[in-house]
Amino acid sequence: MPENNTKATSDASGMSPIVFNGLKETEWRIGVTTSSSEASQLGQTFVQVKMIMETGVPSSSPSSPSSSSPSSSTEQIVQVEMSVPKFYAFLGEMEKVKASLGLFK
Repeated sequence: MPENNTKATSDASGMSPIVFNGLKETEWRIGVTTSSSEASQLGQTFVQVKMIMETGVPSSSPSSPSSSSPSSSTEQIVQVEMSVPKFYAFLGEMEKVKASLGLFK
């Protein structure tokens, strides 16, 4: 049986799953809150992460003769903002995933 490399995850809101074939690009930025209506938020650091995922939607019908590819591929952008401690926890989880996937090579 062929191995299916499609992965599913939930978006940042946790409401709907995202099915993707691969992570195409990741960007991240660090920021500091300089203005807020709450004084306790001033000076707080945060990390913004932007992930561009390649989603593959298999073609189930051979009705598109112009397409030579068995599947169409689109990109989905997921943007998340989190505190620095949450970012480090996220990074740790991603390292665990990377190590786990390395076992299957």
